Amino acid sequence: MRVPVLPVLANGNALVPRGGSCYFSITATGGPGGALGQLPDGQNRIGDNSLSPASYTIDSRGDLTDRNHRGCILTPPTSQLQCDSSATPTPGFSIGYDGTLSLNGSSQFWASPTEANGGYNIYKFPPANQQGTVNVTLTADNCKSGPPSSSSAPLPPASSSIPPPPPSSKASSPPSSQASPPPSSQAPPPPSSQVPPPPSSQSQPPPSSQAPPPSSQAPPPQSSQGPPPSSSQALPPSSSQASPPPSSQASSPPSSQAPPPPSQSSVSAPPSTGVPSSCPAGLTGTYEYPHLIVPVDAAHPDKVIGTSYFGKVSGNISSIFDFDIPEFDAGKSCSLVFLLPIRSSLDTSDFSLTGTGAIDFLALAAAANSSTTYNNRPAPLQNLGHITVVPGNSYTLGSFACPGGKRVGVEVSAYGDTYLSWFQDFNPPAIGLYITIC
Repeated sequence: MRVPVLPVLANGNALVPRGGSCYFSITATGGPGGALGQLPDGQNRIGDNSLSPASYTIDSRGDLTDRNHRGCILTPPTSQLQCDSSATPTPGFSIGYDGTLSLNGSSQFWASPTEANGGYNIYKFPPANQQGTVNVTLTADNCKSGPPSSSSAPLPPASSSIPPPPPSSKASSPPSSQASPPPSSQAPPPPSSQVPPPPSSQSQPPPSSQAPPPSSQAPPPQSSQGPPPSSSQALPPSSSQASPPPSSQASSPPSSQAPPPPSQSSVSAPPSTGVPSSCPAGLTGTYEYPHLIVPVDAAHPDKVIGTSYFGKVSGNISSIFDFDIPEFDAGKSCSLVFLLPIRSSLDTSDFSLTGTGAIDFLALAAAANSSTTYNNRPAPLQNLGHITVVPGNSYTLGSFACPGGKRVGVEVSAYGDTYLSWFQDFNPPAIGLYITIC
């Protein structure tokens, strides 16, 4: 058995910014130019049209990680930029206000041609004895240091702060349209609420449909139901594929009966999209690895166990998994899947299972953190049901519209006499809890 690879939870808080996922693609200027793509082994290349654009995320230390949760490093001795699942990311990367990618303050990178599809490898320093090496500048299309606030604009808070201005602007528009008040009344309010959120097209519909009741119905759902529900209630529709729409509408009559609430918060957005098709119950395409795993103990309800590389469920212990859904996956189909391969097929992981194998899955109203205990864990949102796991099988627990830019919390617990402990690992054959995206 090879040494287990610990790609994501190396520092407890994972490689994703705690404020939420911020994914970006990279474009090179110079040489062949174009978007950075990746070979299956994690090499980053430009100029190879057979490769799809890759995506990355960066944390507060400047650690760069690719979409497959591999740490990006400068491989010695050439300083080639490559992402490897067994490597600790090279710290010091940063993205400027204009999107320029730098390492320790230097934005200079180099590209050298390969013999494959016209592609160029990326280096921090010009490699020796490489013909055709050119200087390149790498630019990120997101996560810039200047406008971080724009990333939060699409969230419920931003959209929920839009309704008030429209009513006020309508009330003062008649008089302001004739004199110079237009600039004074429209300049301050609109910019502050409408400029930040790019989805102004989404925030404008609510005002139009909510014009009559905003004053009475807008405030309540905005202040209390805006952020929390949107990030975790995307799961309920997924848990039941036949009855979710009815159940969600029956359990929240107010939101389903009153036009304003549904249009203001993203809580009702998933149901409106219908039941998405299920994604593959395996890591054959795009997927999200849990960025935080926190066990909690009912026998010691106030004990902080902290983060773990393992998922564990037993009579008293359950585990909470946090998943970050990238903004650009909003509207796609997400499926919560659990994978349990045959033990003998595992190479970098292992598991222990006794009892019936029955386990429960619960969608939470919020995500956990490293200090979560049994007593202060997030409130339950909806029971996703339970399954009886058997080695050699994969299970789809439900599908839902991906809540782009949100963090999703799921609690897994034992049912009956089940004891299951596993090392969460995406290396083939993958084992554990994931969210697949299609």
